[in-house]
Amino acid sequence: MATIRDVDITTYDGLTLKGTFYSVGPKKPCIIMTHGSVYWGSSLSGGNAICAAAMNKSLAGIISQVPFVSGGSMDRITGAPKSLLVSHRSPKSEIQIPIYPNSVEEVQDNTTKAILKDAGAVEFAAEMTRRGYNFDKMSTLQSLTNTIMHEPTGVIHHISPTPLLMIVADDDVCTYTHLQLEAFEKALHPKTLKIVKGTGHFDLYYGKRFQEVVHMQLEFLKSIF
Repeated sequence: MATIRDVDITTYDGLTLKGTFYSVGPKKPCIIMTHGSVYWGSSLSGGNAICAAAMNKSLAGIISQVPFVSGGSMDRITGAPKSLLVSHRSPKSEIQIPIYPNSVEEVQDNTTKAILKDAGAVEFAAEMTRRGYNFDKMSTLQSLTNTIMHEPTGVIHHISPTPLLMIVADDDVCTYTHLQLEAFEKALHPKTLKIVKGTGHFDLYYGKRFQEVVHMQLEFLKSIF
């Protein structure tokens, strides 16, 4: 009689995959059919999902939410040329840059030194703290430089024929609405674009608009499975 047991598989980069193993008993083959996996990512990981999906053709689909699509747009963060950033990006460098602004006011008066120059980032960080999440508040110069050189928009056309859903906030000043729309135009079919009206980058992570976005994603999943 077949038995069922839960299994964990750890990938080379430390990701733990969980699944169910259906055993048919000793000395017999076991074939597991799957409908496929879907890559999901938001913001920086949304860009990473684009890059990964461009290489992996075994996917059932990809969902990329307010994705980071072009590192070139981040030059304004430090005001320093890329050549200078690269020369100082040693792992031993002690230079660190704040990720989140200290207040809405410093965003509004343009005095913040944070990477995320978005008033919504202040409330988002406060919400993560309230929920007890442990998250980094500083970025090394090496991480920032690597991000600046990251260009998911350059490979997005390779995702096809995997179905793509891109969800874009219409007032995104972190990963920039216009850059996301330009990237979507470069993607080949099949592709679906959902623009969430009246939202910024961080509005999609919690609250009423979060539920709206989850519904969009569920409808997409139903369409591909």
